[in-house]
Amino acid sequence: MTLRGRACASFFAPALAVMLLLSGCGAARGGDHGARQPADVLSGAWGAVLRPGGTPERGGTLVVDQSGEPKTLSPYRMMEAPGTPELQVGAQMFDQLVEYRPGWFDPQPGLATSWDVSPDGLAYTFHLRPGVTFSNGMPFTSADVQFTLDHARGPDSFFRDSLYGVITGIHTPDPLTAVVTLERPTPGFVYSLGNIAASIVPKALVESEGAAAFNEHPVGTGPFMLNEWIKDQEADLVRNPTHWRAGRPYLDGLKIRVTPNDNTRILNVLSGTSDVADTVPFPQIKTINASGRASVLVGAGGDMYVIWPNGAKEPFSERVVRQALVAATPVKDINEVAFGGVAQIMNTVYPKAKYWNEAAPGPSRENGRALLARSSVPDGFATTINIVGTDQPSNQVAQIVQQSWAAIGVKVTIQRMDNATLGARWEAGDHDLTIFTPGAFSTDIPVDDEFATLMFDSPATDNLHTYLDNPTAAALTRRATTTLDEAERKRLFDRLQVVTIDNPPVIPLVYTPNRAAVGNRVHGFNYLMAGSYWRLDEVWKEAEA
Repeated sequence: MTLRGRACASFFAPALAVMLLLSGCGAARGGDHGARQPADVLSGAWGAVLRPGGTPERGGTLVVDQSGEPKTLSPYRMMEAPGTPELQVGAQMFDQLVEYRPGWFDPQPGLATSWDVSPDGLAYTFHLRPGVTFSNGMPFTSADVQFTLDHARGPDSFFRDSLYGVITGIHTPDPLTAVVTLERPTPGFVYSLGNIAASIVPKALVESEGAAAFNEHPVGTGPFMLNEWIKDQEADLVRNPTHWRAGRPYLDGLKIRVTPNDNTRILNVLSGTSDVADTVPFPQIKTINASGRASVLVGAGGDMYVIWPNGAKEPFSERVVRQALVAATPVKDINEVAFGGVAQIMNTVYPKAKYWNEAAPGPSRENGRALLARSSVPDGFATTINIVGTDQPSNQVAQIVQQSWAAIGVKVTIQRMDNATLGARWEAGDHDLTIFTPGAFSTDIPVDDEFATLMFDSPATDNLHTYLDNPTAAALTRRATTTLDEAERKRLFDRLQVVTIDNPPVIPLVYTPNRAAVGNRVHGFNYLMAGSYWRLDEVWKEAEA
């Protein structure tokens, strides 16, 4: 699980509204619920692509306005400081043993052309791609795999406990073979190797110049390489001429700029100053699509947007109280008001991943007052919800909840604070209820294993700071994350989603979609689900007329 910091959405200034109208953009009108996807979007079970197909043109530089500021561009450092801005840039410069492509659920060959799994599930043998070099000319070998994964499972790794701590050893019988051994069968392990933070780095270079120097100018095997990084402003990347995938990338280069202001990002795309803007505010999707100058790619994400109760406090430790709050929450109204109708209402309590149970019935919508009447607080209670005060969706959701819960006797006070304070108080258990900004919680891998373990079988995190124990869910999680039978894994995860929605550790709201505004000259722009990032090696731009 990655708790991702993102720029907070804000209300558009009147000046911007005037400029949009002057440019011919139509304003959204009442009664037109939700945004339609542009006709040239290919959406699959795993990611989405805007304007796929056609005959790619080579050349040009893609300018992307990114809402957040990368703290590092190095996957070696991402093990300590992960976040969406880091992943979005890092994905362009680095490869992993396996990779994700739009339209595919399962990992595809990357720096490993194939892999074998031992019958007991305790050893993975990776056959590495021959002839690959890093962008500085150094050859890629199994020694680099061993070096990278040793760091991934090391004490400084953010993902040690959730993804890579299961590794017991990495062996290199020859330069093109790496054997990874595990302490227990972990069928979700191979998925973790597609995470950008597990990108392969050159052992010899990191050891010779030191991690600090490498982190300032990292070198990978990916389709692009770093030309210049102006911190807090821009990452300038150019085509890697030695990239192993023939003919890729199509673009000459990328400029990924830090542009935290929502207004500026959208205006840049509509004016042609940039080609892509990420994290489009939900209320502006219709306006951008109506502009005739850009379209918004709304792609399925691995994010979840929920209300986090503190199960260590009364009355949230009571199952029936949490059920009553779920029943009293008008999720359809929340989706329409805060998310423009483009989000999908949650029918589980953790992110939508490979084993998402579409048939799970979702939470009971029994009368919330009747449920609360069976609790220790039948007449209701007073509580507080912590939100990021500058985030528009959080304010809207909190106000809707405040009004709706009042009908069952729950008096809500909204406490507004900055994102850092919100997160620190949540981790410390110093809160009643917390709402994070949309996109803050995302699965790092496209299978259920990581989040299921963290939420239901993780004493080290107090079950992801819910402070709630569910022995049935814990047992199902342990079985689902260790069985090697794919059909049985599916059955167990299906059951887990039904069991936990009936005993909810959180109040589920919506699966938050990814949103990017993309200029009309750009083809093949895509979103991958886990990590909310893009792969830009297949993106191309039409030449200006």
